[in-house]
Amino acid sequence: MGLPRIRVVFLIFYFEAWDALAAIYQQMLLSKDFDPIVVTIPRKLTGDADWHDEDKVSAFFDAEGISHIRINNPD
Repeated sequence: MGLPRIRVVFLIFYFEAWDALAAIYQQMLLSKDFDPIVVTIPRKLTGDADWHDEDKVSAFFDAEGISHIRINNPD
């Protein structure tokens, strides 16, 4: 019996930069040492009035075939 897997949560709101993390995520998926989880959250970029676009973030990961948990609560 080995050590427990290390759970790593990627909180993603800026999917446009996913390419910077994609290879790390893929390597973790293939490793017996890690349990990576992607979570999509609303975003509020500079100049935005409120939180929004979690649906766009989720749609991106759906299109990529990446399983993810959705948190779409502006609070």
